[in-house]
Amino acid sequence: KVSHPIGRLLLVTFLVTVLNIAGTAETPPPHKSSELEVKQLAGSLHALGDIQFDVTARTIHFPATVNMTEGAIEFALVGTQGKIHEAVFATDIRPLHLRTVLSLLNFEPSPALVEGASDDDKAKAKPALVEIDVTWPDPAQPNGKAKKRVPLRECIVVMEFERISEFDEKVHLKPLPKGPWTYTGSRVDDAGFEAERELDFIAVQRRLSALFNLPHPNTDQDDLWQANPKALPAKETPVTIEITLPKK
Repeated sequence: KVSHPIGRLLLVTFLVTVLNIAGTAETPPPHKSSELEVKQLAGSLHALGDIQFDVTARTIHFPATVNMTEGAIEFALVGTQGKIHEAVFATDIRPLHLRTVLSLLNFEPSPALVEGASDDDKAKAKPALVEIDVTWPDPAQPNGKAKKRVPLRECIVVMEFERISEFDEKVHLKPLPKGPWTYTGSRVDDAGFEAERELDFIAVQRRLSALFNLPHPNTDQDDLWQANPKALPAKETPVTIEITLPKK
């Protein structure tokens, strides 16, 4: 039961979304589900399972773990039963729940990337951009309460090539420049909600199956991206992913 008016509205909207999307799926998602209940925690802070979201601050928090600290990647975040061999972080939350929370905060995917959008809409549309950060306990602080906070982009390096001679070139690994991520929203097809099926949350290489993509000119290439060992804590370290939406 959700007693708060906002909570009741969120719950109804969430259930409608679940029924509309899940009704097209051939099989249930390959991971555990959670109760479909939005809870008010305090003031404008609410929770849907392990996802906490602040209606006023327009922030979303959820737990994840460090999955890779080095090596080639294609994703910044996937589900724990997803493509963990090529992702920096992994999480147990459901893409469907995160997609629903974003809709409840009145934030929709970039129109230019929505399937079926007209060329005119694409030309006029502003991209749906968000800031994404990662936090974890700072080992330098003895009380264990202080958090280290880094932009998600800082956890990723991109390969840049410098021509040394006609026959040789040098490779530089550089952290991604500061900047936002694009909310692409994934897609619904005959088999259901693609992000839920693939467990794709945040893609570095361009993947419209993912909820978020990296706005970068070279995301069509799959051999440029690596985890940044200089920025990341040890593998399996619990972290919190924080998404900050633009203010209304």
